Amino acid sequence: MQNFEKELIELESDVTKKNWDSYGAAAINKKVIEGVRKFLDSICIVPVADGTMQIEVHSNGIDLEIYFDKNGNVNDIYEKVEEVK
Repeated sequence: MQNFEKELIELESDVTKKNWDSYGAAAINKKVIEGVRKFLDSICIVPVADGTMQIEVHSNGIDLEIYFDKNGNVNDIYEKVEEVK
């Protein structure tokens, strides 16, 4: 299990109740949590032919690619968002 999935599971038990932050916060709708889970499940780590890597997300009309250079730094970010009907 990836760390973000574990964190989402832990959060889910708390934030689906009203006043989860003790300051009157609204409960987080379970549909929102499922949307986050679906997005996180679409994350891929992809090797690149030049000896680097990138992270890709392709979900609900969103294309996001984060490229890491040979020094391990984020070097480029590509995004494309299409209107979902």
